[in-house]
Amino acid sequence: MNEIRSIRNERRIQARNAGNKETIRRGALMKMLQSSAQTLPLWVGKMGEKAPPLCGAVPAEPTYIAKVDCANTIYNV
Repeated sequence: MNEIRSIRNERRIQARNAGNKETIRRGALMKMLQSSAQTLPLWVGKMGEKAPPLCGAVPAEPTYIAKVDCANTIYNV
């Protein structure tokens, strides 16, 4: 077991020295994904229907001002 741990540690150190970022654990990655997903606007339309502003690459009007509540949720009005 100790030999496996030392080999694994050596590979991790070599990867770090090579400039590669360390891997992110699954739990931490899921937490980052969940927090990002909660702040992204989601729009599901019918076939041929155009997306509203601020969905995907659709820009808002130059005079648009987003409203933010205390929970950091952005509302499009």
